[in-house]
Amino acid sequence: MTALIIIACIALFFLLVLSLRVKVTLEYKDELLLFVSVGFIKVRVLPKKQRRGPHSMSRAKAKRIRAKVRKKALEKKQKQLEKKRLKKLEKQKKKQKRSFDDVLDIIAAVKEIVTTALGRFFGHLRVDIAKFHINVATQDAATTAILYGAVCSALSHLFHILEPLRGFDLPKTQDVSVNADYLSEKTTVDIKLSFSLRVWHALHVAIATLIKIVKHMVLFKSKNEALPDGHKNKTA
Repeated sequence: MTALIIIACIALFFLLVLSLRVKVTLEYKDELLLFVSVGFIKVRVLPKKQRRGPHSMSRAKAKRIRAKVRKKALEKKQKQLEKKRLKKLEKQKKKQKRSFDDVLDIIAAVKEIVTTALGRFFGHLRVDIAKFHINVATQDAATTAILYGAVCSALSHLFHILEPLRGFDLPKTQDVSVNADYLSEKTTVDIKLSFSLRVWHALHVAIATLIKIVKHMVLFKSKNEALPDGHKNKTA
């Protein structure tokens, strides 16, 4: 009985984790704000919090720190150069000419993988527009009119792209407004958008994409192994 309770608790825990929604919220008024939240945890990504500057220290200590930083940077650069050299040698050893058919197979595989990933992703993605207010204004009335038309056109195209998404509904009229202000001199923006995806939806996208990748890798490998060596290296 105790074992069943433990198993049920573990299953419930994973069920709760998988049902959590990962949300990215974008806000802009006076500055760009970007938040990432998972469940009740919310983290600000932009703008980053400013770190306090280092405390005052002696010249000798500062000199030692600078020397240590330079030494680490030099070692890192040398490692990167060595890594690039080894990678280049490995590429030269393994470099083979691929036939035109191989290139077509790769293009078709990439297309199918990307289509699967994007199709699953946008099928689960939820888009919420809390507010979208733009007050178009410039120092010139003609420029304001042109910019106003461009903003309205861009917003129309944006809603046209988002409308087919399963998790998107057109916002209420009072939540969206684009106005041309011929008396002001500066355009003002006040928007808040959020994009969210449940954890198990993200896993679904990842697993479906991974299956496609493995499938095409196996097919491509079996095809190359079935062909004679002379045909593999044949170019179009």
